[in-house]
Amino acid sequence: MQCQNGKLIVLISRNDYIRYAFWFHLFAMFWITAWIEAYNIFVLVSSACIWYFEVSSADGVRRPINRSFFRGLRFHIGSLAFGSFIVALIRMAIAMCEYVKFQLEQTAGAAAATSEVYKCLITCCECCLVAYLKCVEFINKHAYIQVRINS
Repeated sequence: MQCQNGKLIVLISRNDYIRYAFWFHLFAMFWITAWIEAYNIFVLVSSACIWYFEVSSADGVRRPINRSFFRGLRFHIGSLAFGSFIVALIRMAIAMCEYVKFQLEQTAGAAAATSEVYKCLITCCECCLVAYLKCVEFINKHAYIQVRINS
């Protein structure tokens, strides 16, 4: 802080710790979002399984969503966290490709032809990563179904 003309002025300087903290928090956001999506899928699938296998009982089905919610927290939190970690890694790679593409657009000018080639390569990598992400999400969804059925 500095004092100029009786007013306090705060100077903020960027260092490597702030940059690393940004990337860490971005990855954490991706992981938490993927975990919430995975947990949502698990609760829906588990509730459907409970309803299907207990619909023939005389009492009917008792609180399938609550039971699925607590079963996911108690028995399957590791499976859900691992699947969401893989999804978060892929989403982080896509975000890094976007960041590199943004940096190339900012520095474009003198070597525009070279920049266009790099942007094309990064866009191709990004496209492949998005396709891979969709495949992994599909496999994870069906893995969560198998985790629930086999427990």
